[in-house]
Amino acid sequence: MGVGIVLLLIANGLNVPDSLLLEMDSIICKWIRRKAINATEGNGVRNALRQYPIQQHQLTVCLDSAFVIAHQTGQSIYDGLYIALAVLLKGRMVTADGKLYDGLNKTTSVR
Repeated sequence: MGVGIVLLLIANGLNVPDSLLLEMDSIICKWIRRKAINATEGNGVRNALRQYPIQQHQLTVCLDSAFVIAHQTGQSIYDGLYIALAVLLKGRMVTADGKLYDGLNKTTSVR
């Protein structure tokens, strides 16, 4: 997923696959290895993320759909999870990932 964060917005707040914290931890570790932040700052980011009221959904609920979406759109399976969850919840997906945004705008298979 890189640093482009994807969130799903529906009436009940923020919704994400339950892999979000794992993905974010991977990104934070990469930032620490690259010396973009130090370990103390990394722990601060981790703690801050866990304070947000985020509704997590089991990724297995969306995995088959995510696979199809990833194949149809050329996106990663991780991005496909967020797209599939948005479709399942009839929610609106918000992303800071320009590649994902541009890629989805080029396809009609997911809207």
